Amino acid sequence: VVRRAPRTAAKQRLRLWLRLLRAARVIEAALRERLRLTFSLTLPQFDVLAALARSATGASMTELSRALRDAGVLVVSPD
Repeated sequence: VVRRAPRTAAKQRLRLWLRLLRAARVIEAALRERLRLTFSLTLPQFDVLAALARSATGASMTELSRALRDAGVLVVSPD
């Protein structure tokens, strides 16, 4: 009988985060595929539409850019 050392709490937490990350990737891939097949949309296109839908009166380009940046969709690099 081979005995393994008990896992440390830190190692268990790391394994849990890795499993969570893997699950998130699988869910995102499925979402991308469903958007593509059902609506002929990419995920970034959907994000733009969702940002516009959240605004009751529409949004200016600046407001749209800010909403996408705050959601992590738009990454602005400093010049």
